[in-house]
Amino acid sequence: MNRPAFGLVACAAVTLLAAPARAEVTDQTCRLAWAQLSARMETTAETIVSGMRQPAHDGWCRVTRLVLDLPGAHQPDVHIDRLSVRGGMVDWLTGAEGAPGALELTATGLRLVADNGLVDDGPKAQVWPKTIDMAVSLRWDAEARLIEVEQLTLDLPGENDIALFATLSGGQGLASLFSPPEALGLAVTEARLSITSHGMFETHLLPAMALAVVPGEDDVGAAAEALRVQALATIADLPADSFPDATKDALSRLVQELPRPAGRLNLAFHANPGFGPVRFAGFALTGVPKSMAEAAPLFQGVTVEAEWTHEAASE
Repeated sequence: MNRPAFGLVACAAVTLLAAPARAEVTDQTCRLAWAQLSARMETTAETIVSGMRQPAHDGWCRVTRLVLDLPGAHQPDVHIDRLSVRGGMVDWLTGAEGAPGALELTATGLRLVADNGLVDDGPKAQVWPKTIDMAVSLRWDAEARLIEVEQLTLDLPGENDIALFATLSGGQGLASLFSPPEALGLAVTEARLSITSHGMFETHLLPAMALAVVPGEDDVGAAAEALRVQALATIADLPADSFPDATKDALSRLVQELPRPAGRLNLAFHANPGFGPVRFAGFALTGVPKSMAEAAPLFQGVTVEAEWTHEAASE
């Protein structure tokens, strides 16, 4: 999903979040949240929101046939067959006191739909041939002052999926994730990422990367091979204290399989202190590091463990 679209889905999630554990969500609460969603999206993001609000069920606020009509003639719109949310932020949004402590979200049938670019008001085409499903579960640990990403999963067509678990410090609550000023103070202290790819890279990532990194090249194959060689050299040059030999070997084997990697990548990330925007503050004066030695401060206290397992897709 492109970054503006993902941000709008996140905004929609926050705005629709349902009731905390202290009370069962009601239709009235969901109705107020839905009204807040529409108003906020239209005023702050110039996005027209439409959908069919469903009765609250088992603590979930639900909307079907959700459409986020983004501004701009050629900006893809976000369509979601069903968005279900619950947690502590709906009551917070509708005026309840206290910081929200949880967020749960599921989105099924998520897709991007774009204008065909040929005629005004013409039919729209789905950017991806199939839909994806998403699940998010966040928790605010007020005592430790940590944001726990207990689950963030994307289930893509075929045997392709992404799963992320992470802990972030420096926040003032879950709302910090969606407030740019507060988000600047966030830092990842621990994360686990799992990616299964059987066609995901070449279908969803390669076209965009090709336009970004090899524009105007007459020999795209040669340009891609040059990028592969550069990537392998960069991996070899990573600081050994942060990237053990086993990690470098796994990343190198993954790069060797590009542009059609088939298998599972597991990453474990640890940082003390946490890794966030503050780490880049020093480069505001010195500029972008031109060598791995200049970038060394970024990796202080950081450890990355990687495993790449090649596996063919099941028949």
